Amino acid sequence: MGRNRERTKGRKDAPGGFAGIPRYVMDHPDYKSLSGNAVKVLMMLAYQYKGKGNGNLTAAWSIAQKHGFRSEPTLSRAIRELMAKRLIIRTREGRFLNPGGQCALYALAWKPIDECPGKRLEVGPTTRPPRQFSIRDK
Repeated sequence: MGRNRERTKGRKDAPGGFAGIPRYVMDHPDYKSLSGNAVKVLMMLAYQYKGKGNGNLTAAWSIAQKHGFRSEPTLSRAIRELMAKRLIIRTREGRFLNPGGQCALYALAWKPIDECPGKRLEVGPTTRPPRQFSIRDK
């Protein structure tokens, strides 16, 4: 008879999952110098990442509003800031067509980009993260 995690480890997993940013990313000067809005967008993207689908993360205005954003220009600035500091990678450019528009998609730079069938990503899957964080980066 197997034991469950709560009994063997003496703790429960976070109900509903977990969204996080590794300490080696948070210790990096690029992260520490982010604006509050950029941190909020990064957390919004990390929230969407469930262990697969890196490259299929969206910062669409409809999603951002649910996370407390009140201005599209503020959201755009935060995304540009994250891309400039290489904390996220744009994997698909957004296209506004009627009908058939599609939102821009992103990947977390510290995780390998996954294959996302049917998403027509402009960046191929990787076996290694697009950005390696190390002591030398500091």
